[in-house]
Order: sequence, then structure tokens, then C-alpha cells
Amino acid sequence: MIEPVRLVIWDLDGTFWAGTLTEGGHTYNDANHNIVVELAKRGIVSSICSKNDFETVRELLTASGIWDYFVFPSIGWTPKGPRLKQLIEDVQLRPETVLFLDDNPQNLNEAKFFLPELQTADHAIIPRLLESPLLAGNADPELIRLKQYRLLESKKSDQAIAADNVEFLRSCEIKTSIEPNVEKHLDRAIELINRTNQLNFTKRRLPEDMATAREALLEQLGEFDAQAGLVRVMDRYGDYGYCGFYLVRTRRGQSRLEHFCFSCRILHMGVENWMYQRLGSPFIEVSGEVLTELSSDTVIDWIGLCNHGEDRKTQNGAASLPRVFIRGACLVSPLAHYFQMTAKEVTGEFNHIRHAVSIRIDHSLMLRYAIEGVDDDRMEIFEGLGFLPGDFHTAFLDRPEEPCIRLLSSWVDVQSIVYRHKQSGALVPYKVKRMVKRGVDVLGPEEDVEEHLHLLPRRAAEAVRYLRENFEFVGMLPEKEADDAWDVILGAVPEGQPIFLALASEGGAEGRPRTAEFNQRLQRAVKRHPRKTIVPITFADLASDLISDEQRGSNHFHRSVYYRVYQEIRACWNMRLPPAGAARDSGESVSEPLSVATT
Repeated sequence: MIEPVRLVIWDLDGTFWAGTLTEGGHTYNDANHNIVVELAKRGIVSSICSKNDFETVRELLTASGIWDYFVFPSIGWTPKGPRLKQLIEDVQLRPETVLFLDDNPQNLNEAKFFLPELQTADHAIIPRLLESPLLAGNADPELIRLKQYRLLESKKSDQAIAADNVEFLRSCEIKTSIEPNVEKHLDRAIELINRTNQLNFTKRRLPEDMATAREALLEQLGEFDAQAGLVRVMDRYGDYGYCGFYLVRTRRGQSRLEHFCFSCRILHMGVENWMYQRLGSPFIEVSGEVLTELSSDTVIDWIGLCNHGEDRKTQNGAASLPRVFIRGACLVSPLAHYFQMTAKEVTGEFNHIRHAVSIRIDHSLMLRYAIEGVDDDRMEIFEGLGFLPGDFHTAFLDRPEEPCIRLLSSWVDVQSIVYRHKQSGALVPYKVKRMVKRGVDVLGPEEDVEEHLHLLPRRAAEAVRYLRENFEFVGMLPEKEADDAWDVILGAVPEGQPIFLALASEGGAEGRPRTAEFNQRLQRAVKRHPRKTIVPITFADLASDLISDEQRGSNHFHRSVYYRVYQEIRACWNMRLPPAGAARDSGESVSEPLSVATT
């Protein structure tokens, strides 16, 4: 299938103009001059491959006002085949997207020998060139595409004389910024998904019909577990615009890239590898051939991160935030995506499922056990339920002497999932996912439970039988035990280091008494620890009243809400937070979170 043309390479003598320049009989062709200009307005750039004297041609085309419309001109007396191959490598395009025009059949055959996929045509096609659907392009009245290729040309010139490529890249002062509001630039994201090839790692295309493509991408962007961004690249040569797009989906702390694609204009700059590392090296199923092998090992220290909207007036984002610790469920796991861009280090601890048993490490009781440690007798009890020793380990107190932002979400505390060991009195949160979905009570009538146990993995079935024999149902964590758990957690936070607590939304009718009680427990805990820097934060309060679908249920949100939460936390850190206990002294409560304005 013939692909749309992105670059036209012109021969000069007998093609761009009539006659031969060195023989003094050339006639300048204004019509071809206008074609080059019109192509540029369509986002299709032009180049030259001619056997001529470089300075003579440049002087003539400069006088005609067209020289600056040509990028990477190859003008000399050596054979055209090798020069065409080098030219196309320099512009970082595939030959399939390039059209070479020449009146000499031998030159066309030579070009096809070196570049079999190259599109070629003789001069007879030129009058019909603008009518071809392959050269329809995309409207570019400001000649942005041409300017970007001129930036690339200037950079290539400097790179050619550099002694070391990495040192050259460091000298380029490469900066990136991430635009999280993809909807604002939806068509550009679609163009990157559908038109990039060399650096499109997943090749998950959208429909060619633009209206259908917009609808499809908006649906993907609207998933509660989706995080996405457009990648803008700048360096000392100029601004390359939005030349990358990613969409990553994260559940229970596990991430997968659905889209990861970049324009060839940033090829060999290291941006795609740098971005992959910033995203935490998520799982990606690479489709087809790509020009870069993604690696999480290569140290890319020549690229910095700009805050969105601040262009290049930034520092390297790697040091802008300290270590970040996030523990919870799907309410907070998407935040790791944003902190990975700007934090020194991000550690996430999230609930997960093992053999159909839901390991709710996001419960406050589980964090208390992880901080205090679990003795051998209790560990033996918990292992009977399907837990492992690693479920009671945490990085919550790793390197306490270093600055750290901690974010906890324990919304699961509002659920009635706590059981008590009959003999020892040990409490534990416990859910069997598949039985919950079927509405089966694990301590219900034996005939009902046994009917479903054969549907579970063997280890899960054994755990349920162990639970039925040795535990009794409690429900929501009792008040005293809840107070004790939060005292252990907040007491372990080093003074002067902030901890952000995600509050339960009290907006919905379902479970409102329990969510109110959960928030009240946190309020009491905050007051008991006035010397600690504790910042309650309510996700629902950061959802826009103008956008009806930003909150999806009680604990799922559109990615724009997560971005605002990230901004809120970052702004608090940058302001170094209010003095410890200040909010409590002024009478603020947990149900009215301490916060700063976000933009």
C-alpha cells in the first residue's frame, strides 16, 4: 500500500527548472516554486538531490526566495543513490513516505536500487502533484513542520562535528513537558497514534475517520484507570512541539502501556527511553519493528523535565520532589504515574489478589501490623488464611532521616470485612473476591458455602474452611482498635515530614454512616498528634462540578482529578506546608481538608 508523502525530494536540472544550470540554459519555473510553497503549507517538506555546484544553486534559490523552503539539500557531483539514502536517514523518515522526482530514468532506477521502498516519479507528474491524495497533507499555514525540520537540520550539522554523541546531546539542553489535558489536543494525539511508525511501539491504531477516531480515543481516555499525556520536546535549537503520546492503564499497582508513540523528529535524542523510565518501565507489548529498544537500564542524564506551561524555565524534574510513598488501593495508585515524573523515588504498596483472596494491605490494621511486626504465632494464623510474610512488610519507615512525602488511603476501613481469631483474639481484614461477587457469606450456611468452594482455587478453598473453623465475624474495625492503629501509624511518621490522608467521600447515600465514622476516627487521630504534619485530602472535593463524569462511584475518578490531587500535594510541598498542628489549632476538621489552591 502506497503511503501518504511527507517529503518530496526534487532534482533541479530538467525537473525543478527547465534546462541545465551549468550549461547556462536553465529557465526558472514559477509554477514549481509555488508547488513547493503550497506543499509546505500542507505540512509536506521539500528537499533537493541534484548534481550541481552547491554555492551556485544556493545563490540562485536564495535570490528566488525559495531556498529556505528546502531542508537537507544534497547538491554535489557524486552518485545520487547513496546521497538519497543518507538524506532520508538524516530527515529520519521511512523511504515509503518520501517521493523522489527526477527527469532521468537512470537516476530513478539508481534510487530504487538503494531504496526499494522509495516512491519515485519523473517530471511529467509535477503539474498534477497537488491533486494527488497522497500529497493532501494536513493544513500547516504557519509552516510549523518546515520549521521543525530546519531545527533538525541545524542540530544535525552541529552533531556531525561533535566528538562524542552523548556530550553533544548534553549540550543540546533537551527539556520535555507533559500535557495531561489530552482532550485539548485530541487531533494531535490521533495523528501520532495513526501516523507514526518508526517509534510507535504498540501500533494500536484508531479508525481513519476522524470523528470515529475522536470518539474511540475519548472512550479510552475516559477509563478510570487510564493516565495519558502528550510529550512536548524543546532544546537550545528550538521547540519541536508535541511529538509523543502515551496512555498507560494501572490497576492494583500494575501498569500496562496501551499507546506509546513518538514522531521521528526526536529520533536518537533518547526521549522515548527517558519517558519509559519516567513511567516506571511499565509492561508493554511491542508490535512490529521499531528503531529503539526500550530499556530501563540506560542512564539518560541529558534530558530534564519542565513543568507544564513553563517552557524551558525549569530545573531537572528528577530532584523537584523527595521520595514519595503511596499505600492504598485504586483510589491512589494512579498518583504514582504523576509522581514518577518529578520525584526522586516512588514506592507504591497496593492491595492485590492471591488465589481469589483479596489481600487488603490498604487497611489501617495491616499497616499497623507491618509497622509493629507480626510474631510467629500470629503469622501462622494469618498464613492459614492465605497471607504471606511479605504482606506484613512495608517501606513506610524506610530511611526515616530522609525527606519523604507519604500518602495513605484506607477507605477499605469502612467495609465490614474484619474477623477475629477465636483463640488468640487476633483481628484481620479478609475478603474472598469471587465469593463476594456472588453474594456468598464466607460464614454463611455450610451448604451455601460448600456449593461455591469448588469454584475457587484449592488454596483459597482451604483458607475459607480454615476461616470458618477458627474465626468469628466482627464487621467494621472496632473503635478502640481503629484508634490504636492510627496512633501507631501517625506516631511512626517522623516530625516535619508530611503525611497526606485520603478521606472517604460522604456524598453518596450508600455506606454514609460508616464513611462519616471513618472520617471522625481520622479527625480524632489527627488531634491526638498535634506535632505531626498531617494533611487530610478529599478527592471528591477536587472533582469539577462542571464535568459530570469526573467521579465514577465512591472511589474512582477521571484522570484530571488525580492530576489535581498531585498538584495539590506538590503545591503543599513547595510551600513547605503549614506549621505542624496549625490547622488543628484553628479548629479545622478532617471533613474540611487542609489544602492550597490548585491551578
